Amino acid sequence: VTSATASGLILSAGKVLVGRARPLTGEGKGEFRPFSFDDDRYRSFPSGHALFAFSTAYAIGKQFKNPFLKAGIYSLGLIGPASRVWEGEHWLTDVVVSMALGVAVVESVDHYLKNERERSSHPPKKISWHLNLGPSSIGLTGTF
Repeated sequence: VTSATASGLILSAGKVLVGRARPLTGEGKGEFRPFSFDDDRYRSFPSGHALFAFSTAYAIGKQFKNPFLKAGIYSLGLIGPASRVWEGEHWLTDVVVSMALGVAVVESVDHYLKNERERSSHPPKKISWHLNLGPSSIGLTGTF
């Protein structure tokens, strides 16, 4: 869920900022119209279908150790991106970069969550202070 949210924010900003023409426009892969807010013909990059399909498959595949099972899950994640290229909605580079972006987001979120788990399982060491009073002494003891 965290990866999907982060990917969605990157996706929304990327589509508007880049403004790449879709293959179906017939204008070519080098045609860009940044900040095309209302024209869907110039929102080819990044591919949302590729980003979400493959990042979901990648996140699920990371949960398993069996390489054949991982390959099967990753292959299922390739169906959406491949269909977008086949239908002419995206250029191959749109899909490949979007899939790489999805992997990077999943890895970043995973790394962050592992660090958070480690921090919470090892609470910071605290020093407890005790004041010692005796008939002819006074002292302060710190225990850590």
